[in-house]
Amino acid sequence: MNIRGYSIPDGSSLTDWEYMLKEWLVLVELYCQLMPGKAPYWHNESANVGIFSGAAQRCGWLAIEELPVGKKDYTGQSWHGRLDLWLCSTARPHTKFAIEFKMGWSPLNGIRGVSTANDYLKKACNDASNVVVHDNENRVGVVFCVPRLNALSGSNIESSIEELLDGLQSRSYDAMAYCFPEVTRQLKEKSGKDIYPGIILLARTV
Repeated sequence: MNIRGYSIPDGSSLTDWEYMLKEWLVLVELYCQLMPGKAPYWHNESANVGIFSGAAQRCGWLAIEELPVGKKDYTGQSWHGRLDLWLCSTARPHTKFAIEFKMGWSPLNGIRGVSTANDYLKKACNDASNVVVHDNENRVGVVFCVPRLNALSGSNIESSIEELLDGLQSRSYDAMAYCFPEVTRQLKEKSGKDIYPGIILLARTV
């Protein structure tokens, strides 16, 4: 049985992401089914941004990756850079998001896993805060967090997943989604040292 879900707190600025998160879960699971012994979260950040972009487009959003933008830090220094993903709702064109992503690997451990995931999210939010936005665009930091567990630890994977999710859900996010497909629950790297059972998405508006 797949362990999956998403949450968007009341009052979040990302309520428009509900269907995107649902589609993202579908695409992650579909990849795992179509590519036995592999998972999309084994790939790099760009590949996973592409999957999220695909989920947005399946929901009718206009999505542009690596969009040239201006950036400016808190000291006032400015430069030209690229935005990981820009989204615009085709149903409500005034709803736009400028998103910076990070890809991170964390221990499948409640306390350390939560801390590591939040560190990556802070970095994504910091990058998003540097983006010069227009037309009331919302700046968002997102992390794809990939938990890993030592294959020889003897830990129960399902219990470890539950502990990590409980720890993350106790924190404040504007959106969260997680997917631990049954077919990848025991997925190991080539060396067989670590197990990579799934992926967690955390998002926060800057």
